[in-house]
Amino acid sequence: MPRHKKIRRNRSRFLVFNVLKMTFFIPLTILFLTGLDGPAMRDALERSFDSFSGRATGGTLWMLLLLFNILIYFFLKPVFLFNRECRHTAAPDRFMRKKAAIIYNWLLPFVIFLSIAFFLTGAGLQYGNMIGSMKDSGTTVPFLVRILESVSTGFFTGVILYLNLENLLFPAKKLIFTDQCEVHQKYSSFYTKLILSMTAIVFFLFFQIFNSLASFYLIGSAENIDLISQDKFWEGADLFRMTGEHEGLQDLIRVLFAKIILFCFYVFHILRQIKKTFKNPLDTVREKLEALNTDVPELSRQIDIVNNDEFSAIYSEINKLIDKQNLLLKSSEEKLEKIVEYAADPIISFHENGEIHVFNPAAEEFFGYGADEMTDVNMIDLIALPDSVRETCRTDSKSFTDYIINRDRKIKRFTGVHKSGKALPFEANVSISETSHGLHFTAIIRDVAGQIEFEETLKEARVQAENANRMKSEFLANMSHELRTPLNAVLGFTQLLSTDKNLTDGQLEKINTISRSGEHLLALINDILDISKIESGKTEVHETVFDLNRFVEDLKDMFILKCKSKGLSFYVEYAGDIPPYVIGDLGKLRQIMINIIGNAVKFTSEGGISILVGEEKGRIRFSVNDTGKGIPSEEIGRILQPFMQSSNVDHEGGTGLGLAITNSFINLLGGKLDIQSEAGSGSTFSFDLPLKVSEEAPEEEVSLGKVLAVKGNRVVKALIVDDKVNNRLILKTMLENVGFITMEAQNGQEAVERTVEFDPAMIFMDIKMPVMDGYEAVGIIKNTEQGKKITIFALTASAFRHDEQKIFQSGFDGFLPKPFKLESLYKIIADKTDVDFEYDKAAPGEAVKQADPDKLDFDRIAGLLTEEELQALDDIILINDFTALKKQASAFADRDGLADLVAILIRYADNFNDAGLENLIEEIRNRKNG
Repeated sequence: MPRHKKIRRNRSRFLVFNVLKMTFFIPLTILFLTGLDGPAMRDALERSFDSFSGRATGGTLWMLLLLFNILIYFFLKPVFLFNRECRHTAAPDRFMRKKAAIIYNWLLPFVIFLSIAFFLTGAGLQYGNMIGSMKDSGTTVPFLVRILESVSTGFFTGVILYLNLENLLFPAKKLIFTDQCEVHQKYSSFYTKLILSMTAIVFFLFFQIFNSLASFYLIGSAENIDLISQDKFWEGADLFRMTGEHEGLQDLIRVLFAKIILFCFYVFHILRQIKKTFKNPLDTVREKLEALNTDVPELSRQIDIVNNDEFSAIYSEINKLIDKQNLLLKSSEEKLEKIVEYAADPIISFHENGEIHVFNPAAEEFFGYGADEMTDVNMIDLIALPDSVRETCRTDSKSFTDYIINRDRKIKRFTGVHKSGKALPFEANVSISETSHGLHFTAIIRDVAGQIEFEETLKEARVQAENANRMKSEFLANMSHELRTPLNAVLGFTQLLSTDKNLTDGQLEKINTISRSGEHLLALINDILDISKIESGKTEVHETVFDLNRFVEDLKDMFILKCKSKGLSFYVEYAGDIPPYVIGDLGKLRQIMINIIGNAVKFTSEGGISILVGEEKGRIRFSVNDTGKGIPSEEIGRILQPFMQSSNVDHEGGTGLGLAITNSFINLLGGKLDIQSEAGSGSTFSFDLPLKVSEEAPEEEVSLGKVLAVKGNRVVKALIVDDKVNNRLILKTMLENVGFITMEAQNGQEAVERTVEFDPAMIFMDIKMPVMDGYEAVGIIKNTEQGKKITIFALTASAFRHDEQKIFQSGFDGFLPKPFKLESLYKIIADKTDVDFEYDKAAPGEAVKQADPDKLDFDRIAGLLTEEELQALDDIILINDFTALKKQASAFADRDGLADLVAILIRYADNFNDAGLENLIEEIRNRKNG
């Protein structure tokens, strides 16, 4: 017999063996559990074992158990036979499939009915002698109770058997129902299975508790307990007091405890089987999605719909999607084949070793070879290589590919070799793609005389590329986690390094450069995510109250130094009074204005920029005017498209996303962007927004200064859960630097285990992790008494608001978006927990942002500063040494009356505002000189 047939037969026998083993041992152990009854553990065990080995009942029980298994075997025999048939032949008998399907549809009622009948029969035979005496005395309640107990036990056993059979027979079920089956599969809801399981557990538990309470009553009566007839005996405290005082009750408690352990085992077993019923379809979806991500065509076929349940509808939709994608793929392949076949220019596709596998008709005509001759022709034979590289290229494929690919330009000129030996000058664009079979090269060859004709052939390819670009944007909109997580490591470590007091100024400057570069990269990623979210319709509006005047002045402070360095003027004008406080999306409005003003500064080389803000018909109007290059009128609409720039752009750079995002945000906020411009005459960008007036001022954030340590030397334990070691290291260092004790975990499962042993006060948990993610882990932890006292923060690199909502709904107490700053970490700890920090009081904190130069008491400041100190400030400003200026300002921080001056000096130094510094010192000197 062939080896594969032996394996199939063994698998079929193994299935039958597993089924019968399960249907034998589960009823047997449940009989042991229900028979475990007596005043003491030894008596209970003897009674339970006696029911299996006693002369009166032992033989009957084993005969019933044997009959039970025989009936199950013959009931499932069509399923076993069909399963074996499928292992032996690719086309099993249709009638056999139909019979197996009918059997499978009746599996649930049959197993439960048979289990109930088994236990009822056993109870009837066991207590047959008792029935007559009970009826003669008129007492039928004990018999009815025994009947109901047998029904509950049979029902409980039947549910366990059904769930086990459902999972054991799943491979056979897959064979029965995946192909065209004449019998419709009955609908089997997950909710029905869950309710059925819970009912069986409760029903069975009720009668077990009833029996235990009856035993308590009988033991109490036998030992003449005084309170046996009083209600207080059944109260928890009195019951346990009586148990401690009477040895009989103690023995009964031990029996009850043993039964509870066995019962819990079966409850756990039921839950495990329910989990498997969920796991099978979920694994099917996961395996299919993994298969679809490969480049193996055979794995792109539909999911076999095995179960008729909630997942079947999901499978149907996935299958529709697979059909649609396969159809699109086939259509795309046919189009590509036609493009290649009918292209006017030669197209050659080859492997890294030069072996040609695509040689279109134009290439045949151009080189003189037929497609059937390509097995004997290598790509190296079609190119006239210089003598200096010919031999190397023939022996080293990498040298050949490096030669034909131009790293500087897309198109490179070659001299080809016709079959007749004639030289053929051509230009080629060689692209590289990586497949599971290695590197793949495609050369589009263009006869220099026929370039224009070939451009028409590529138009359709460009349309496909644009569609692919849109699909890419949809993909990027859901890739925030993968894009932002590495930046968390870069920005996190630079924050930690910047707090090292042992670093020199030069080292700090380099670290700050890395940090600024990381922030710039984060801004670029955010731009890409913004345009992706706009295209996919996932952009949201988040309104807050903000100070409109301060917003405009902040914009001025942000750009005035850059304008001054380019010799440009910068003005802000107000068209009448504007409301001080308004309600709107400050983040998007700031991004809009920064994009517009930033472009104005970038493309203006002389003249200046002006901002006009005013109220018009209940809307706030913003206008930015510049004297720059201007935009040709025919390009105004085009530059609002993603990745498009004006033809006037020379070397200014940029991604071409800024105006596209700006225009989309303005539309989202209820406005419309108006552009007035001509080439060489500057530009005016205007828009108005329906910003609602607020009567209340925005809440001011007050910083307490730099965090030094946990207050009062308190021991605070924190568990850090993240599958990325760098992320754990950053957070570990940030916390331990201020006195926390930390422990790490790599996934949710480890977090659950280490929460029990470490007992942390708080947990920082990543959302996306292998083994067990953050959502599942927080649910398990919060479901315990210990976990309810723990504050759990989510760590997420998602850029979407709906993820924030899901985080709180899952049980997290707060969240930190990656990459996060030290201040954000300490603030959320202070806000969400009872942990207090010690702060560096010398740090100027938020005063840097709030101090107003117009409100300084210059007379008092002039009296507090000496002439030497003023001269030192003059010398520093003269050479624009802003680092030294911040040190000098910090030296004034502890002196009364100079806090606002310190704040303004540091703010001007951070903004490189040398003009503001000169005016400030000049005013102080004028007041000092009277």
